[in-house]
Amino acid sequence: MNESMPELMRRLCFEHNQLRVPGSPTGVAWERAMVEDVAELIETQILDNVDLGGSHDMFHFEVGNALRDLGAGRKYDKAIQEAGINRIWYKYNH
Repeated sequence: MNESMPELMRRLCFEHNQLRVPGSPTGVAWERAMVEDVAELIETQILDNVDLGGSHDMFHFEVGNALRDLGAGRKYDKAIQEAGINRIWYKYNH
């Protein structure tokens, strides 16, 4: 890295380069594990209170609100939450 590059920019470049490195804590396997965590949380704590017979959009809305109520909205990235919600939706509706 260039010495004149600000520390924040160096850190952001490093984090960007680490996103898809196998074995890193932010790699693909880590993302899959986080999606599994969200899906398990939905199945164990939220699914009984949500209507599975409605549309996908309504299911997504209700589960998203329930995740926020549980405080999971701050723990999991939005894309991870959406992937977990979609996994549960397709598991029970296809």
